Amino acid sequence: MAKTAICEKEVCVNNCDSKSECDPGGFGKEFVQKSKCPLNVCCSKDGWCGFTDEYCGKNKVNAPSCDSSQKIQRVVGYYEGWAPRRSCHAFKPEQIPSGVYTHINFAFATIDPLTFSVRPASSGDVAYYKRLTALKELDPDLKVLIAIGGWTFNDPGPTATTFSDIARSEKNQQMFIKSLISFMTVYDFDGVDLDWEYPVTTERSGRKEDYANFPKFIANLKKALKSSGRDELSLTLPASYWYLQHFDIVRLEPYVDFFNMMTYDLHGTWDKPIKSIGPYLNAHTNLTEIEDTMTLLWRNKMDPEKIVLGTGFYGRAFTASSRDCLKPGCRYESGAPRQKCSNEKAAVKSLVFDDDNWVAYDDEETLKMKVDFAKKQCLSGVMVWAVSQDDEDGTFSKAIGKAAGRQFSESGPQPVTEDGLDEKETKHAQCKWTNCGQSCPSGWIHMLRKDDKARENEYMVDETGCFEGVHQLCCPPEGDTPTCGWYTHHNGKCKQKCPEGTFEIGSLNKHCRSNYQSACCSTGSSNTKLYDQCFWTEGPKCDKFACAPDLEKVASSSTGSGGATCDARNWGPETPDTLQERKYCCEKKGENQRWGDCKWYDNVGPGAPESYDSFCRSGCPNDRVRVAMDTFWNTEKGVGAGCLGGAKSKCCLPKSATITKRESPHDSTLRDALAAFVQRPICEIDKEIGGIGLGDGWSKRSLDFQEMPMGRSHNVHQHGHGNLFGRRSHHHGHSHSAALQERRDEKGAGTYDIQLIISLMYVLLQDKATLNQRTIWNDEVVPEFPSLEWGKLARFIQKMKMIATYGYHQLADLIVCNLADWNKMVSGKEENCECSTVYCCPGGGDYCSKGEIEDFDRRSVDPGPEKSSDTHGVAYRHLEDRAADDPLPGEPRPFTIRYPDGSTVIIRSQEYPPAGQRDWPAGHPIWTLVYIPANTPGCVDVYPIRITIASNVAGVNIEHIVELNTIARFLTAALASGAIREDLVTGTMLLDYNLPHLNGQTLTAFDNGVIPTEPLSRIFHTLGSRDNRGVFVLLNPGLNQVKTCIWRRDLNVRGCRYMQDGPMEDLLDDFNNNEEFLLVLREVITVINYLAADEVWSRLLHINRGLRREFDYLEQWEMSLLPPNQPRSQIVRAWNQFIANELRAMVNFARDYVETWVRNARNRYRGNNDKDVILFLARLSTLLRYALEMNLPIHELLN
Repeated sequence: MAKTAICEKEVCVNNCDSKSECDPGGFGKEFVQKSKCPLNVCCSKDGWCGFTDEYCGKNKVNAPSCDSSQKIQRVVGYYEGWAPRRSCHAFKPEQIPSGVYTHINFAFATIDPLTFSVRPASSGDVAYYKRLTALKELDPDLKVLIAIGGWTFNDPGPTATTFSDIARSEKNQQMFIKSLISFMTVYDFDGVDLDWEYPVTTERSGRKEDYANFPKFIANLKKALKSSGRDELSLTLPASYWYLQHFDIVRLEPYVDFFNMMTYDLHGTWDKPIKSIGPYLNAHTNLTEIEDTMTLLWRNKMDPEKIVLGTGFYGRAFTASSRDCLKPGCRYESGAPRQKCSNEKAAVKSLVFDDDNWVAYDDEETLKMKVDFAKKQCLSGVMVWAVSQDDEDGTFSKAIGKAAGRQFSESGPQPVTEDGLDEKETKHAQCKWTNCGQSCPSGWIHMLRKDDKARENEYMVDETGCFEGVHQLCCPPEGDTPTCGWYTHHNGKCKQKCPEGTFEIGSLNKHCRSNYQSACCSTGSSNTKLYDQCFWTEGPKCDKFACAPDLEKVASSSTGSGGATCDARNWGPETPDTLQERKYCCEKKGENQRWGDCKWYDNVGPGAPESYDSFCRSGCPNDRVRVAMDTFWNTEKGVGAGCLGGAKSKCCLPKSATITKRESPHDSTLRDALAAFVQRPICEIDKEIGGIGLGDGWSKRSLDFQEMPMGRSHNVHQHGHGNLFGRRSHHHGHSHSAALQERRDEKGAGTYDIQLIISLMYVLLQDKATLNQRTIWNDEVVPEFPSLEWGKLARFIQKMKMIATYGYHQLADLIVCNLADWNKMVSGKEENCECSTVYCCPGGGDYCSKGEIEDFDRRSVDPGPEKSSDTHGVAYRHLEDRAADDPLPGEPRPFTIRYPDGSTVIIRSQEYPPAGQRDWPAGHPIWTLVYIPANTPGCVDVYPIRITIASNVAGVNIEHIVELNTIARFLTAALASGAIREDLVTGTMLLDYNLPHLNGQTLTAFDNGVIPTEPLSRIFHTLGSRDNRGVFVLLNPGLNQVKTCIWRRDLNVRGCRYMQDGPMEDLLDDFNNNEEFLLVLREVITVINYLAADEVWSRLLHINRGLRREFDYLEQWEMSLLPPNQPRSQIVRAWNQFIANELRAMVNFARDYVETWVRNARNRYRGNNDKDVILFLARLSTLLRYALEMNLPIHELLN
């Protein structure tokens, strides 16, 4: 044994197996586990690896350093897939503030451990994939990634080694990558974030080979993703040295766009048993420890541009050891008790509640500190776990966005301000003077003098600045031609004023003893519009006048428009001779109405012979118009220094155009479609709404329509949130394009695309509709539905938080297809659909409020669709059909199985606790699991509400989610003479011969603490009993009754006859009962959605796992009784087939039932244009679409 505390060569004997972790120098290979520490950390003198001062001493690492101007390039937020289905504070994708995040990662998808294909972690996630990726339409720079993995992914279970299995095999990698690319393409993800927690570590199901395999896998993955165009790849890294050492970060870095550092959860209750840390109150995330963690990266020369700093929107709570010590550093006893959801906001660093509970978390100030820290260390960004833990106003997302310098609107997306009209630009050429000696352009009009001194057919000409020839005044042939003339010579006493209603276009001082003559044209012509908005300031004391501040000075000239000479400014021997200058002032009318790009020219057009030095040519380029001419040309050397004869001209581009606006062809089609639709607003689509995905076209003049996925959800909403159609959104992955809808009215037949109208609502909801599209909605809808004026409707939607409730796609569908109901809701005059209380019974009567539905289940039971009940088959029924013999609530139910030979087997269910305060005391969780139909207008809300009620409220049923009669039906079908495939059930002694004795047998070998031990009793116990209460929920009796009818697919038994053809036809005949007719169809759909609700479906899966276990026990018990080599009955396989077929058949039965009666109602009332009938048919269409979309995730039954 070792003689000292340290195992060294000199003091060790051959039974010393301990080795130091590393060699600080001189230990030797045989005494150390590794020669070098992972991640380039330090080896202490005692041979341990670490990176703090006690290990490294003065061997410190230099961190990157940047100033506060460092830009945050990435703000990454994780969105939890379970967030929208939380029982309180559910958080929907649309609540994420637009513009804050550069990347949003949906957490998480899973991987099939056998096929390595990527799958949604929950069937309910798919709708939220679509709602999350739809946010890119509001923020085009946003990237949405699918995050795969997470902590629980590597917990013991089927996927514990899945990442490791993929990394170790290129074949497995190829299967994963192919599936991943397909998955991202289907759901429009831009890339993937892998969260492997963690490789190598054995307690996290890792293998030693993971360290080398992971970088190879990532290299292959990145290469494949590049070819897909969805190539954003990020990895999460732990902040713990213990886990980070197992990542080869240096080899991973080249293939990763960025790493998300999980610099949170640094402390928690897991610290308690660790002596070096202990149970002390510490924040789960703090900058001091984060800074130490970051040195692990800098020791390996990681590029800070690829590092994203993690932070959290949550806190961890502890129960302090002493109420007198509640500061950081004090001891805690345990994690704090789970608290009820609270609406209280506390932007504090630590909060004490219930005297001794302590919680720490970030607020706006500390989030800014972490962003500043990221900047200081030159990191590329910050990451949040999780954006879905924010409050409903996005307070902390906005705080981190502000700290990161992101440009976003705190009040959300702003409405489009474009009018969306097509613009037609008509350019107007302007009248102009030609260059000296040149004629008018081809087709132009040489203007005649129209003043009273003009000679017959005398043209407007001007020889100013010409060596030979003259300038001709010409106007384009289009538009109104002005009237022009020269004003006024007065025998040499020239006047420079233009007559009223004219403008100055030129000037001439030839033959004038004073002043000058003005060339003037009448205003009001499109060909002189630019001249109309300009004028020359007064002269000859020209410097006295200037353009007003609101005017644009286009030109200054000492001779104005040509011959309007100004007085001298300086004239004498001491200074250069200069003249004052007139200003050409113009109104500012925008880019389509101004003189543009004005320049002085002195070398265009005909000029003087070469012998005339410095003669200036007064012309303009062909595309320009002369607005000013200067024959003197002031320079620093005085007048005349620039031109010795001739003149220079200020020439401008004539930007004169009339913009006419009209509705685009697309908007005109939209207007016509909406006008037709509101006359008969029924979305008669006999398939699921596929929908239209909208690109940028909706906010521009060119509009393109693509597919917009419509969806509903299996999720139920919580009571009291003001939801009008329920809180849900789900899409089951199978969509259909909507057909053109035919419109028939008094004007004849026509067609329009209903999706066009739904798309209009979609962009209205996203604030991407143009002003004209908003006008179209108001013009066409408001006359028929006054409360649906867009501004009013938008305020109602915002107040009721409906976008977060439904998502943009589904809400657009709901509004368009239920205009009349929405008109009532917005006006406050809605009439809620009756029969939504816990007392309601379908078909009338109050019997179902008195106890359990199955108390009245006195029916002969159909063995199923595959095998009819006849004298040669096997039938089962209740023992008696007399009401007096009905069991009381909670009592066992007897069932009889009758063999073809006439023998029978009686089986009984287990006693269970009926609803009531005696068996379910106040405060029991069961009273928070009460499902009732939605109480909303129109009878079209097909998603049940989950509410909480007091324990003394009557009229609810304890619900066996898997109906009790299912066991008898299965055993009947599983007989050798039954309906299940013969190769699955061999007809051995268990089912065919020993079934009568099963209740007397015990399965002690498979006891596992389950009571009772008799096989069939155990099976019924699994469905729910007094000793197995966790599988129950409470259900509205009416829904419970409908569920029984649908589950058995038999309407001939008591309690279901109101759903038969006769009663339904009677309801159709009496239109006053149309809401009762709608109610029947609604409840049928609601039952399927109830089964698909998270809390219910999870219980059904739990029950199914228990039944499979019990059937497996039966198989094993049977094998113990059989001779060697006897084939085993495949009871588990038979059950798997049976329950999947039963649930599938139930959904089909419900769908067919609704579809049949919608078709019957349409046939009955088609062509009837009464508004109440139209409203009825619109509601039916909505119910039909819901029915076509309803589904159950049956594939999860084998999980």
